[in-house]
Amino acid sequence: MKYSLTNLLYLIILLSGLPFLSHSQSVIQGKINREAGSSFTVYLSNLEDFKYSSMAFDSCSIHPDGNFKCNIAMDKDTFRIIRFRVSSSGPNSSNQDGFHDNTILLPIQRNSTLSLIADADSLFYSVSFPNNTDIDSLFSNLRAIKKDMKVWSRSALEALKKTKENKKASLINNFSDTVKIFSNNHKADYARLIDEESNMYNIVYGLQEYFIATGNSYQDVFLKKTMEKLDSHLPVIENCKKKNTRNTYINTHINNIMDSAVFSPLGSQKNWKKSLKNKDAVIIFWASWCGPCREAIRSKIKDSYPPARKKNIEFISISVDQDSWKAKAAYKSDMVKWPQFLDANGVFNRLELHFIPHYLAFSHKNKTFTIFRDFTEAYNSLDVYHQ
Repeated sequence: MKYSLTNLLYLIILLSGLPFLSHSQSVIQGKINREAGSSFTVYLSNLEDFKYSSMAFDSCSIHPDGNFKCNIAMDKDTFRIIRFRVSSSGPNSSNQDGFHDNTILLPIQRNSTLSLIADADSLFYSVSFPNNTDIDSLFSNLRAIKKDMKVWSRSALEALKKTKENKKASLINNFSDTVKIFSNNHKADYARLIDEESNMYNIVYGLQEYFIATGNSYQDVFLKKTMEKLDSHLPVIENCKKKNTRNTYINTHINNIMDSAVFSPLGSQKNWKKSLKNKDAVIIFWASWCGPCREAIRSKIKDSYPPARKKNIEFISISVDQDSWKAKAAYKSDMVKWPQFLDANGVFNRLELHFIPHYLAFSHKNKTFTIFRDFTEAYNSLDVYHQ
C-alpha cells in the first residue's frame, strides 16, 4: 500500500500526539454560595511551603448560579495537595474582614473528582464534601480546634474598630498575648491529631495548622521530628526539610560571626560578652527610627525583663543606628534598664538578617545563638529551660 506524502505527515503527527491525548486529569467541582451580584474566582496553587503561597497555576470562574468546575492536569503526579482559594480581588487577597478563611488545602488524586459546597465569605468554616466522609471528618476536627479562637477573633475585631487610634497599639498588644495562649493550646490539639493519623493529606493539613500556631517556625521540635519521619515526594515536605537544613546552616553562620563580634557601648556596660557570663540572653537588634522595634521594647520586652532577670536571662539591645546619640536618646526615652550597645562595625550586615527587629537567643549551656523574628519565640526558647 502506498501512502501519499500528506498521509505520511498526518500519520506522524497523529502518532507523535498520542502521549498528549492521554492526559490524566482530575476535577474539583461544586458550588460556592455568595451574595447576589458579587463576583468570585477560584484560584489554584501548589502547596510548596507552609508559610508562603506559590503563584496560582490556574483559575476557574464561578458561574452566576454558584457552580464551578476546575480541571487539573495530573500527568506526572498520582497525588497532589493544592491550595484552593476563593477571592473577589485576586489570588493573594484575604477576606474583607482580614481573616484568612477563604483558603483551604485539598487532596487531588489522579483521575478523580472532588466535590464541595461552601460559602465564599467563610470557606474554611463552611465547606462540606458530600461524597467524601473522610475529608468532611477532618474539617470537622480542625474547625472544632479553631472554634474558640474564631469566636474571640470576631469580638476582638469589633472592639478594635470602636477603639480610638491612640489606644489601638495597647489593645493590639493585649490581643497578641491572647492569641499566643490560643496558639499554644491549639499546638497540642494539632499534635494529637497528627499523631493519630496515617493519611498523608490529613497529616500535612494538620502540620500546616500546627505551623501557623507556632508563629511560622520551621525550627519547632515537633514539626522537625514529624517531617523527618515522613517519606514523601510532596513538594511541601521536601521544601520543609531543606529549610531545616538551611536553618542549621544559618545558625552556624550566625554563631561564627557572633563569636568574634565587637559592639560599642552606649551605657555603663562596656563589654557585651560580659553580660553573657553564666547567663542565657536575648539579643535585640533595633533602631531608634524603627516603630515596631520601639513598640515591642516599650511593652512586651520591658514587661518581660523583671521575670527574666529572676530566671538568670539577660536582655541585650544592639542598635543599628548610624548615630550613637539617636540610639541613646531613644533608649533613655523608653526607660529601659538592660545593657545597650551600638553596632558600629557592621555586624548586623554580616549576619545578613536584612530586617529589624530581629532577635538572637543565646544558650549559655550550648554556647549557641539562634535566630528569631519574634521576641516571644526567642524568650520562650530560653524560658522553657527555666521552668
